[in-house]
Amino acid sequence: SGTTEPSPVDADGDGWASDEDCDDDDPLVHPDAVEVCNGKDDNCDGLVDDADPAIVGQGTFYADADGDGFGDLTAAVLACEAPDGYVTDASDCFDSNPEVHPGAEEVCGDGLDNDCDGTPADCLLDGTWDLSELASTVLGADDPECLELLALGDLGSCPVSGASMVSSSLGGQDLDGDGRPDLLVHSSWRSVNLVVPLDAESGLLEEQASAWLSYDNVPTGGPSCRTAGRCKGFWLSRAIGDWNGDGFQDLAVANATGYDDEYLGYVDRNVVAASLGPFSGEVDLAPDTALLVGKDIDGLGETAWGYVEMAMTAVPSTSGEGDVLVIGAYSSSPPLTSASGSVYLVADPMQSSTDLDRDADAVWYSDDLDRYLGSKVASLGDTDGDGVAEIIAFTDQQHDDETPVRAWVVDSSDRGLMRINDLATAVLFSPNGSGTSYWTPFPTRQDFDGDGLIDIAIGDPKSSLGGVDYSGSVYILQGPISGEVELKDDAWARFDGENPYCYFGQMADVGTLVHPGRVSLAISGIGRHSAGAEVCTDPARVATWYEPQAGTWTESTADLRIDMRIGWDSAPDGRTSPALLSHAQVDGVMTMVLGMGEAGEDPDGNDVPGFIALAPLPGW
Repeated sequence: SGTTEPSPVDADGDGWASDEDCDDDDPLVHPDAVEVCNGKDDNCDGLVDDADPAIVGQGTFYADADGDGFGDLTAAVLACEAPDGYVTDASDCFDSNPEVHPGAEEVCGDGLDNDCDGTPADCLLDGTWDLSELASTVLGADDPECLELLALGDLGSCPVSGASMVSSSLGGQDLDGDGRPDLLVHSSWRSVNLVVPLDAESGLLEEQASAWLSYDNVPTGGPSCRTAGRCKGFWLSRAIGDWNGDGFQDLAVANATGYDDEYLGYVDRNVVAASLGPFSGEVDLAPDTALLVGKDIDGLGETAWGYVEMAMTAVPSTSGEGDVLVIGAYSSSPPLTSASGSVYLVADPMQSSTDLDRDADAVWYSDDLDRYLGSKVASLGDTDGDGVAEIIAFTDQQHDDETPVRAWVVDSSDRGLMRINDLATAVLFSPNGSGTSYWTPFPTRQDFDGDGLIDIAIGDPKSSLGGVDYSGSVYILQGPISGEVELKDDAWARFDGENPYCYFGQMADVGTLVHPGRVSLAISGIGRHSAGAEVCTDPARVATWYEPQAGTWTESTADLRIDMRIGWDSAPDGRTSPALLSHAQVDGVMTMVLGMGEAGEDPDGNDVPGFIALAPLPGW
């Protein structure tokens, strides 16, 4: 009856007959199978492994362009086997350099994160160094006339860049508008403020200045001016902020004895002048922008407060339309009190005023138990996270043995005539209630403990808590700062000096000195000073902790210590007070900015005036 074809069979029992199953000997191969990496056409579509877009279970491989065995996470492919030039390790942080990969040796100063651990060029300078070994730039004393006075031994009359040489622009703001960081430096002999670019060449300060700031364009002074206490110009205190909100840094400066044409000469009153930047060339801090603080002493008797020393800072306004000028006047006699001091907030410093008690936006005063309120003021930033910056204001005298020196933390949004004791969100007081009168606030705007809130640093140069007389201490307080805070017991960390009468904690600098992810703390003391029974015998020194931790630490535990010497040791009877301590990026390199007042004698016995030195630090 004719021929027949044999019926298809399913030899592997996978449910597919041999006419549809491309491998009837393998039950895992059939049209409904999943294509996997095994060198077979699992789903019978004619495509094997990577050639089949339906494949699953491929591995991930990463391009290794530099052939160091470590791949680039951003250049990944899926494949059954690693293609040429691909590896399974995706931890290379710089795939164009075979010397950069996990486990590689870190190379100092090349700007690369050689071992890919997230800390580029982590070669931190440590140990004890002389500044002369580190300084890249040294800016010395100013004009030849002053140097002649020094040659005659008249050091006390001409500390040209001496103890009042202070930078208000910590971190290096741009004051002359050229886009580069500057310092504001005081020349006390001439009673002028100098704007000095931080990338200046070594030389004399006045020759390197981009701007000279003086009052009434009269850069005069000299020993008679300093002795009489009537210097044209401003030297006592300075604050940098953006008064008009135009994006340029502005300046306010003060003098303990002011000068104003309205009174036809010198008057016994304090004068604060606010001026708008940028500044270049010879700049007159014009009288018509002056805030005259104080009253003419004639006929006022004990109520006069003409000689009012000032402290100033700037704080961001709550409106965001420019900074607020904060003035501490510790010898003032505000309403309701007698010479207890006060703090003024001026929202528009460019609005001339003759009476801050009347015209300031806020006047905070204290009672008679807390003397000299406003001896120091500082903007702390927003330590409690409420969107408003806090201000800290200090007293500077202990009224009796039972009342310690105190400081108040107040929201900068508070306005009007108010008793600071009623406003304060926190009250800080001295460790033992005995004569701590030199407290110094160092606003940090940094988070030491990693909780997301700003912490603050307070210097106590006369502290003896470390067991050594007047060796000094610095306290770190955790934000938010609230309630009653006793520094000794409530500090998150304390850093003690180890040398008697060296006043460790006179200045401190806080910031990301070495690496953006690390908060550093640098602290200075005064070093050798006038001979006597109570004398510091060590040179001035700056001690730096790269990542401060909770606890109590002594100066010798610092990661880096720099003795403030430029090729010579300080004479035992020469003041060597560090008057400047800050940091800034200079030409892309994080640099410590260190200053000295009167630096003693050189090896030939010649008096050495003050200086500013820039010390670039590797590892950032």
